[in-house]
Amino acid sequence: MAYHASYTKPGSSERRTLIVFASKDGANSFLLETAKGEKFIADNVGISKRFLLLEVEYKSEGFTYGGGGTGYTKYPLYLQR
Repeated sequence: MAYHASYTKPGSSERRTLIVFASKDGANSFLLETAKGEKFIADNVGISKRFLLLEVEYKSEGFTYGGGGTGYTKYPLYLQR
């Protein structure tokens, strides 16, 4: 795992998650999985853009950031808070 984040909606038990996995072979390739089962594959820049786009969508639906963390990857992800 290279990065993960969770989002909660006040007054609701509904929760969203975003998890980014790095390529096992060390290539600049990442897999982004959502709680809804959506999957996206791209390099570090593409995954960062998609992650942030989903975060904006979640926030516009009333979700708030509930925590997350960073694992290891040699390619930077542009998701810093």
